[in-house]
Amino acid sequence: MAASEPVVRTSPLQETTIGKSVRYEGVSLHRGEIVCVNFCPAKAGSGIVFVRTDCGVEIPAHADHVVETRLSTTLGMDKIRIQTTEHILAAAYGLGILNLRIELNGPELPIADGSALPYVNLLLDAGIVHPNADAQDRVPMTLDAPLFVAGPQGTAAWISASPLDALDALSLSYTVDYDPPAGAQHFCYDHSPQAFIEQIAPARTFAFMKDVEEMHAAGLALGGSLENAIVFSGLGLLNPEGLRFEDEPVRHKILDLIGDLALLGRPFLGKIEAVRAGHALHLRLVQQILARACTADVSRV
Repeated sequence: MAASEPVVRTSPLQETTIGKSVRYEGVSLHRGEIVCVNFCPAKAGSGIVFVRTDCGVEIPAHADHVVETRLSTTLGMDKIRIQTTEHILAAAYGLGILNLRIELNGPELPIADGSALPYVNLLLDAGIVHPNADAQDRVPMTLDAPLFVAGPQGTAAWISASPLDALDALSLSYTVDYDPPAGAQHFCYDHSPQAFIEQIAPARTFAFMKDVEEMHAAGLALGGSLENAIVFSGLGLLNPEGLRFEDEPVRHKILDLIGDLALLGRPFLGKIEAVRAGHALHLRLVQQILARACTADVSRV
């Protein structure tokens, strides 16, 4: 399907789900295990729910269930965990899918190619529908005043959110500053499903060779490869096919942020700026928004 074709025709405020169940099988990034995932339609108002079919536990995709933010966003309930949720959540949020049942047979989701694009294509193939014509549209969140979350003491990391005059808009900007060859990058993004498909969804996760050995020693990134991650070394980019965007790393940070915003449980309308942030700061921002958010006056949209 051509990128310029309007493939998504749905408002992010409408109660939406997918039209049929679809399946994906692939390796998980950190555990290196083969995992099967079924994406299933869900009724209006049910939200996004992960289901561990190997143990029968359901975990809603909500900030209240986040148990770990190191290198990925992990949800948990009791002792049951679901790791690396952010790419699938970004795909759903980016397309405006508010209700989805995600069934998997292990503790971590497949990494696919390191981006959200395989999941976007799968969900588009399933179709985006309204599960109940009588369902009331979900009212989005916004803010009536800016909020600011600082990173750990001694770092330059921070993230902020503020209201926008345009009540139907979500604007994101992200700044990162890595050692060469990745370097400093900045990207501004105005959200729409089509913009997400074209500008954000293809951006892959990335790593630095100097950190890979440490991750392996900690039992992480066991399923990582040049087929599902961008890898930088002191000599340059290791991926022979090159980058999908010159600033692919910072675009992937926006992808992660969008996935973490899905943990609000409702669309967010406003402006978010992030500098040298990550999943931990994303979560703190989401928690602050949940504590301070008000209902957007969509009657003026």
